[in-house]
Amino acid sequence: MLLSRVFKSERILLSADRLTATSSKGYRMVRATHGIAARAWYFEVKVMHLGSTSHTGLGDNYGDEGYGEGDVLGFYISLPDGERYEPQVNMNNKGKPFLVQGQDALAHVPGSKICYFKNGMCQGLAFEDILGGRYYPAASLYTMPNESNCVVKFNFGPNFNFFPQDFGGLPIPQPMSEVPRQALR
Repeated sequence: MLLSRVFKSERILLSADRLTATSSKGYRMVRATHGIAARAWYFEVKVMHLGSTSHTGLGDNYGDEGYGEGDVLGFYISLPDGERYEPQVNMNNKGKPFLVQGQDALAHVPGSKICYFKNGMCQGLAFEDILGGRYYPAASLYTMPNESNCVVKFNFGPNFNFFPQDFGGLPIPQPMSEVPRQALR
């Protein structure tokens, strides 16, 4: 599991190990090479540098304190039986696969949840009964022109900085580094 060279803004720079993303001058986004559709998973993102006007979009704003440079943000997703809810209509256009999704193609996955963590502390339940589909680790970054770069470092595991000790009865997640190698969708 790495950050994708394909599914990112052309102005996002990736480190040689493809775990660190650097952005400048405007809104930029990067995602991982693999996504998940079922079971429980966890990964972390460390905020390396924000600068005076930078902003990172790492999930929605949960918790009372926000986050800043040096914070490690944990992301938990659980999709029980999620493979039953993933859209399955695959088509080809000019030899390239793509997924057709009609208005009713997506259904909510009962019991699914997304939680955010800051330095190992749960920030609360963010979403539940989310739509079925494939979810990818991702970050959006924003920097004003003439400001220093915004930098985030992904950790897909298994050696986490702040793996939570308590998931409050939720299924214990696997590290995203264990996501089976699948064709990109």
